[in-house]
Amino acid sequence: MTPRSVTISLRPSDRSLHRARRGLELILTLAAVMTLGCGSATLVKPSDGGSDRGGTGGVGTGTAGAGGQGGAVGGNGGHTSSGVDAGADHTQHPDAGCNGDAGCGAGFLCDGTTQTCKPKLSPGATCLSTTQCAAGVCSSADHVCCDSDCAGICESCVASKSGGTDGVCTALPSGNNADNDCAPSSATCGTNGFCDGKRACALAASGVPCTGSSSCSGSQLTVTPASCNGAGTCTPGTATAAACPGGVACMNATSCLPAACTSTANCASGSFCDLTTNTCSPTRALGATCTSNGQCAGGFCADGVCCTNACSGTCEACVMTKTGVANGHCAAVTAGTDPDSECSQDTATCGHSGLCDHNGGNGLGACAFTAMATSCAGTFACSGSGITATTTGSCDGSGTCKQSGSVAGTCAGYACTSTTACGNTCSATSGCVAGYTCSGGTCMASAFATGPCVTTPDFTTAVVFGRGNDVKIHQRSNNGTSWGAWVTLSLDATVLDTRSDLDCSANSDVTHLTATGANPLGAFMHSTGSGTAFNAFFRELAPETFSPGASVKAYPQGNNYVIGALDVNAVYYDVYNGTYTQVTPITTRANTFGTATIDISQQAGGGGSARLVAAFDSTGLLDIYTNYISSAPASWVAPVALAPPSGTTYGFSPTICVDTGEMGGSLVHVEAVAGGQVYDSWTSDVNSNAFSAWARIGTQAASAPDCTMMGDGSVHVVVLNSAGHILDIHGSLGNWATTDLGTF
Repeated sequence: MTPRSVTISLRPSDRSLHRARRGLELILTLAAVMTLGCGSATLVKPSDGGSDRGGTGGVGTGTAGAGGQGGAVGGNGGHTSSGVDAGADHTQHPDAGCNGDAGCGAGFLCDGTTQTCKPKLSPGATCLSTTQCAAGVCSSADHVCCDSDCAGICESCVASKSGGTDGVCTALPSGNNADNDCAPSSATCGTNGFCDGKRACALAASGVPCTGSSSCSGSQLTVTPASCNGAGTCTPGTATAAACPGGVACMNATSCLPAACTSTANCASGSFCDLTTNTCSPTRALGATCTSNGQCAGGFCADGVCCTNACSGTCEACVMTKTGVANGHCAAVTAGTDPDSECSQDTATCGHSGLCDHNGGNGLGACAFTAMATSCAGTFACSGSGITATTTGSCDGSGTCKQSGSVAGTCAGYACTSTTACGNTCSATSGCVAGYTCSGGTCMASAFATGPCVTTPDFTTAVVFGRGNDVKIHQRSNNGTSWGAWVTLSLDATVLDTRSDLDCSANSDVTHLTATGANPLGAFMHSTGSGTAFNAFFRELAPETFSPGASVKAYPQGNNYVIGALDVNAVYYDVYNGTYTQVTPITTRANTFGTATIDISQQAGGGGSARLVAAFDSTGLLDIYTNYISSAPASWVAPVALAPPSGTTYGFSPTICVDTGEMGGSLVHVEAVAGGQVYDSWTSDVNSNAFSAWARIGTQAASAPDCTMMGDGSVHVVVLNSAGHILDIHGSLGNWATTDLGTF
């Protein structure tokens, strides 16, 4: 195909140069189309040509190629691969193609490249001439089919610019300058570089400040501000007049002289020279900041503000942050503070506190003393008996520590180590006061630890034994008239089980003490002596061991006795002239024994004697067993069973004591603790099985009881109370009295 020359003329545009550049881009696109078709062509927008999905077919005037540039599938009025028009009817025969627009029907143009008829372009499609558009014109500004040429300022046929509809000429919105139609003006109130939404460039908004004016006459400066009126004009505002700063004169018709100075002497009355700017400034009012007295109208600068006076006293200041009073008024600083570190703290508790006092905000500050009622050192005095006298100190607010009245006290069991100090440890009981004992380095209140015992060697004297928390045996006696003092025996009680009660029995020759031991646990331990001299504990009945507690009863004369204990069953031995004869087992036992130990006794009578055993059984009864000794073989008889007092249960273990004939009778007393109370029951004939009803004889029992009968028929019963004191309950048959024997 012979190349043809193509002449393309573009309409002159009254838009800016960038639109001309866009037209040039379209020319280059046309050149590319012409090269492919090798003939004359009418320029179409590439996007409107055929595509694999079908578009608006182009119009060709050259020889049809292999399908030309028409759509491969065909769009609205597209062509087949042979380039023949497949659209609506037109005057040109389909097989002959076209050689100009006249050869196509209404609404079609001849595509010079493919020489086929193509539909005209729809609104918004890219174009080069109005003849390409199905309606309207080809916009010279936007080069699209549009309802008008749309070449004015701030308007466009392209929806992406205007926000309107493609192909409809629409004003660009306010603040938009998509086509760079508007340039910012150098004048403050001129155009601002954006469209106004009304097809014109926007002007600076009303109220935008612009350059005003000033005038100066004498020492008076008049300043007139100005602002834009929204129509492009800078409009003057309301003038204000004021004296030149520092009282200086005008330098020219529009400004004041600089108020330069080197000292306040250069300034008029009521002014001072500000050396930071070398200008005269009016003197300052109370509370204003300052660095020297000359800057203040009143002549005083204190704490960095103009003040009512020099404010140089102790704990005085002229600013609210220190005093709580308005700046400029000298006052005492807030009580309890010392912002200027004027007060030092005294070593004495009631001396100066290191802070300021406040005297009503009148400027009379002072360093404060420690507050009234603050605790200060009291006094302490100690006597040798561990009695103390204590006073407490309290500051009076004027620097003095006042003492309260003396309060009596104790050293909590320790002896005084000096006249002003109590002990707090001990190595022996001498480090403790009376009523206390040293145990493990600690003074503790003396107390008995387990059940005590009582006996009589002569039916007149009652002797009580108790094991103390000092792990020693203590003894106290009543000669029939009064009680003596506690005596500590030299016995080593550390060998005893701490759970075991003591039992004792005496005649005129010897006193027996028994308990179970600690090593081995439950060993039967026995000590004998007279008065306050006793032999060390020794073990009997080895290798047997027993429940805590062992019982003993002396014969009327000599070192003969009976002993008993519990090891599930009652064990009873008669020891006579060193020979041990076992009297148990009890053949008439009705119930098993409980866990509490037994108590034994022996009573002589006409024609023989009786051995007695008192024990609690597993059913909660107190069983009294009797073994009779006469010319016939000894034998056990059925027990007497005593129920506990109504509404109670038994506690600890029981005790039994008998008239050995000294009283000329055969009374038997049994004592038991039930519900913390001590009860007594008796009979004048153990053979009769008739014991009296329980009678309460004592209270506050906290251990097992023990008893002994005296020559006058009275009974001594001993028991511990909860404080560890031994109580002696003495009397007979409805007439009983309790004596607190205290502690060692």
